[in-house]
Amino acid sequence: MSFAALIIDDHPMFRDALTGVIKILHAGAMVTAASSAEEGLRLIREGAEPDLVLMDLRLPGMSGTAAIRVLKGANKALPIVIVSAADDPQEAQAAVQAGASGLVLKSTPASDMVAALRTILAGEVHVPAAWRPPPHHSAGEQPPTGTPPSTDDNDDGNGHLTLRQIEVLTLMAQGASNKAIAARLDLTEKTVKAHLTRVFKFLGVVNRTQAVLAAQRAGLVAKADALP
Repeated sequence: MSFAALIIDDHPMFRDALTGVIKILHAGAMVTAASSAEEGLRLIREGAEPDLVLMDLRLPGMSGTAAIRVLKGANKALPIVIVSAADDPQEAQAAVQAGASGLVLKSTPASDMVAALRTILAGEVHVPAAWRPPPHHSAGEQPPTGTPPSTDDNDDGNGHLTLRQIEVLTLMAQGASNKAIAARLDLTEKTVKAHLTRVFKFLGVVNRTQAVLAAQRAGLVAKADALP
């Protein structure tokens, strides 16, 4: 059976190292790499269907935690593994609460990393000791995130933005007009407006400026120069 993995990390050296780990896990695996969450989401929008995602939390642009929520909103069964150089328990718990299936330190030997990935692919959650939260917190708890559930037809029905809405939001944050967004994504302006209506409702805002500021605070988009 074919196996596909998506690696999202802004350091080429780590992407290469993780590719090697995946090849140990599955000799014939197809590995796709991205340097940012936005690029990884775009690859999926364009047809990539990974069986596993390996992702750094500290990425340029959209935060890793925000990316996890978007990915899980699109595919709840997709295993997402955080591979990071940090050992921050709060960061780890936020990742698991967002939907990560496991966490692995970049300093982990390849053989141990492969074992951890096998555990995760078997349906279990793997968190290294250095990232486990204090006893009075449970990594499996799902506290309220402050985002109200939505029943809009143009979202996933679980209070998530869709990948397309993230793309629209990202282009809007870069200064693109509705017409430019429609042309870039091959949509009608009416569809773009529908997506923006959902984005505004999701963020609790009423205009583009408020939406960009709220999205930046939430880590959904980064500050960017305006499009030409």
